[in-house]
Amino acid sequence: MAVPKTLAPNERVATIRKEHHVRKMSGMNICYIVEDKFYRHLFLGQKLSSLVKAINDLVPDEVDHVSVTGLYQSMQREHSCTKHRWTSHPVAIHEAARVFEKVRIGYDDASVVGAPDCYRTISV
Repeated sequence: MAVPKTLAPNERVATIRKEHHVRKMSGMNICYIVEDKFYRHLFLGQKLSSLVKAINDLVPDEVDHVSVTGLYQSMQREHSCTKHRWTSHPVAIHEAARVFEKVRIGYDDASVVGAPDCYRTISV
C-alpha cells in the first residue's frame, strides 16, 4: 500500500500520471482530493483504499476511522462529510494538480498518497 508523502510548504504538485490498476470513473482517469473540514490535512490520490489508510493512520480513535464506502458516499452527496470531518471530490487527472494546489491554501499539511513515480513535484 502507498505511503503518504507530506509536501513541504514550498513544494508543489506539477504533474500526475495514472497509477497501475486504477479504475476509471465514467470513462475518465481521475484523482480524489480528500479535505479535512478542520483544515488540518489535505490528501491527493488515485485509490480510495490508499486514502482511507492514510486517514486512519492519522486518526487515533478507531471510532473515528473512515471507510472506502464512507468516502465514496461523501462524493455522491453535495456538502456531505464522512465522520463529520472528511469530504472527497473526484477530479479529472489532467486537472488534479492545479485543483489540488488551489484547494491547498489554508491547510496545515498536504499529502500525496500513491506510487511516487506517478506524482512529480517541484520546489517554488
